[in-house]
Amino acid sequence: MRSRARRMNVLIAIMADSYEMVKEHEKVEALHERAKMIADMELLHPGWHRYSEYMHICEAADEDSALEPEWSGVAGRVKVLLSNANAELRSDMAKAEDVAAMKLEMAKAEEVAELRSDVALVKQDLSALAANMADMIRLLQQTTLAQETRQAPA
Repeated sequence: MRSRARRMNVLIAIMADSYEMVKEHEKVEALHERAKMIADMELLHPGWHRYSEYMHICEAADEDSALEPEWSGVAGRVKVLLSNANAELRSDMAKAEDVAAMKLEMAKAEEVAELRSDVALVKQDLSALAANMADMIRLLQQTTLAQETRQAPA
């Protein structure tokens, strides 16, 4: 019993898809058939046409042309929704990339500021070290001078 119901569901789904596909291309196919009928009639009855009054022109139409069917069905609606979602997703991705780029630039600027601060601290430490070394050299010179004066014969 269940397998029959499943088979019927599959059959209905296949038929619905086929119907939607036919409806999707209905207008283009109708225009194509009309053009073929006109060409056949002109071949069968060459004297009937008067090109001075009428001229039939057939142009190829792509899927994005204005020949949208009146009934688009579920598949047509899904295509439109997917197209809109795709465009929205691309827009969101572009915005996210812009935000990420801005955050990266801000992080770089903060890192540069932090490095400059660290360099300033190192310079201060070096200045203090140089001052201490100058003091030590002066004390060493004084100590050496004091020892030389003690050792000098009187």
